[in-house]
Amino acid sequence: MILEQTRRWKGPTALIGSLCVDGVTTGYLLENRALAIPLGSYKISLYNSPKHGPNTPLLNGVPGRSFIEIHPANWAHELLGCLAPGVEMGNDCVNHSVAAYEPLRAKIMAALASGEGVYIDVKQTM
Repeated sequence: MILEQTRRWKGPTALIGSLCVDGVTTGYLLENRALAIPLGSYKISLYNSPKHGPNTPLLNGVPGRSFIEIHPANWAHELLGCLAPGVEMGNDCVNHSVAAYEPLRAKIMAALASGEGVYIDVKQTM
């Protein structure tokens, strides 16, 4: 399974990108602009996050970084380098993050349980 984040909007504190799963646009991904991860492709695994619980998606191999998660958040200040999905894009934020996160996490869990590799490609158009 391939997730694709394409950064398209830059706000005062946030970067917001479209999120596609296997070529289908499913929503948005929010990042803290000051802590944005480098462009590239990263393998995703699941781990037991102390803050976000079991089966939290984790990006592996981010240069100079560790514990980069995908988890719910609406504002960039809630992210310490992680990614937060959203159903809608707001003014320097994403909305309905939990509603976007749960189905995304379920898809990632199902793909990994079936033995499929899961990757995220981080791109930029701005």
